[in-house]
Amino acid sequence: MSQHRLASGIEPLLAWMQGVVTHPYGVRASDDVKLRETVTRSRRLSEAERLAIYSTGYHARLMLCFEAEYPCLHHALGDELFAAFARRYLDQYPPVSYTLFDLSDRFDQFLEETRPDADKAPEARESWPDFIIELARLERVFLTTFNGMGPEQGEILTSADLPDSDEVLGELRLKPIESLSVHEFRYPVVEFFKAARIGGEPELPEADSNFLAINRRDYAVRFHQMKESQFRFLSALVVDRMSVGEAIRKCGVSKANQPRGWLESWADDQYFRKS
Repeated sequence: MSQHRLASGIEPLLAWMQGVVTHPYGVRASDDVKLRETVTRSRRLSEAERLAIYSTGYHARLMLCFEAEYPCLHHALGDELFAAFARRYLDQYPPVSYTLFDLSDRFDQFLEETRPDADKAPEARESWPDFIIELARLERVFLTTFNGMGPEQGEILTSADLPDSDEVLGELRLKPIESLSVHEFRYPVVEFFKAARIGGEPELPEADSNFLAINRRDYAVRFHQMKESQFRFLSALVVDRMSVGEAIRKCGVSKANQPRGWLESWADDQYFRKS
């Protein structure tokens, strides 16, 4: 038999087996006739039981990946509820990428879509789902920041590189490093995240607005809490890509708020690349 004919015969079999093993309902989703035609019994196990070994192992590994990626959310929800959310997510968003890094990239979106009070007006909703969604979002941001491109390579803008002239500074359009992101949270999720990561037993916190810049430096993820005025100004620079002068005018930042001091501090924290 030629290699081409052999490959053409194996490929449908591999596709069938992959479909059964990775299906949310596993072997139960297979055709019984096809199963008996394809898999042989052993002395102890039926055709379905033999194939279920692979299906069960596949889904168990996916659950282990979720637990590794969301240890803080796992702590907040507990074993049973966390597993239920993860399984429902995998049913709705089965893996489609070659890398497990993309496995949970829509998990916070899924939690938002399936929250039990999604049909109610925002003011009538319970508060705990908001915290859970934000914690999931923070853990995903942590993963993408850690695994993304940081400032370790390439030229970084330092405070010494900022122009002395306020007029020239106002025309400057800063280039953020790839790992930098800015976030507004309604709950102090960072404190919960840090406590849970080191094995603590933090309580679910009360609502308290938090404004954060998250970046990577020296191969470690850094969380920088800031005032709302700083957050709005930095967002204008790195999200809207405004010049310094445009951001000052948009945010109503005055010299009393020391925008130059903020920029110098952020530059020394490696927020920007040299253009």
